[in-house]
Amino acid sequence: MKFFFGFFLFFIKVFNKFRSSYWNWKLNNNTIYVSSNVRLDRCEYIEIGRGVYIGRFCWIEAVDSFYSSTYKPVLTIGNNVKMSEFVHIGCVEKVIIGDDVLIGSKCLIIDHSHGLCQSIQEIHHLEPLISKPVYIGDNVFLGDNVCVLPGVSIGNNSIIGANSVVTQDIPSNAVAHGSPARVKRYLNEN
Repeated sequence: MKFFFGFFLFFIKVFNKFRSSYWNWKLNNNTIYVSSNVRLDRCEYIEIGRGVYIGRFCWIEAVDSFYSSTYKPVLTIGNNVKMSEFVHIGCVEKVIIGDDVLIGSKCLIIDHSHGLCQSIQEIHHLEPLISKPVYIGDNVFLGDNVCVLPGVSIGNNSIIGANSVVTQDIPSNAVAHGSPARVKRYLNEN
């Protein structure tokens, strides 16, 4: 039994290494590092820059169909973006992430929702997704557990504090946090 368990762990380790190498090959870019247990859905709609690190258990998806509706997603991740583990990026319309962005663990970045429903029965009718583009500028830092909702733009050189929910635009050089995230100060202030 001990031998079987050891062999099983060895097999899982080799499989995860192979899986990571497969994604590096599939993305045609040797400067992208994809950790183990990463899920990339619909790669033909995803453009990833150079020097990108994608942490363990991340899920990056471009949704081109949802039941009877079809979409043309554009998901662009810039150069030198670093994602910690358990990040989820979902795109139906457009998600643009600039260069040199740091994304903390357990962050959610989505450009779509199912809208508002009056009752639980309406959820089961599966209406088309509602989407608005999301733009994240260059040199942005998203702390752990940040949620970026549809229709939001985050300006260059901004910092979003941990556990924040970004529901409206954040200007450049801003420090914002809270739920909903509000600008608390600007960088280069005394």
